[in-house]
Amino acid sequence: MTEPNGARWAMLGEYTEIEPDRRVAHTLRRDAPMGYGPVVERVTVELTEGGPVTIVRFRHEGDLGAGARTGHVEGRGNVLDSLARLVESA
Repeated sequence: MTEPNGARWAMLGEYTEIEPDRRVAHTLRRDAPMGYGPVVERVTVELTEGGPVTIVRFRHEGDLGAGARTGHVEGRGNVLDSLARLVESA
């Protein structure tokens, strides 16, 4: 990723679960100046049919602290909003 100020950083991890069309889980490690020390993070995305729509449940686990949690909520919201716009335009 590249921030508006030009700083670059990466996210790394390993897939721990893959259930096609249902669930993906992975670990997450950041190679970035995030303002907090390294923590164990796990991300799980579950897809459930809900009639004519697909319900996406996103869970991000890790002891990040309140400030980091707020940033993650905002960032993940941006990603999901972008996904919604992409799907709606298809």
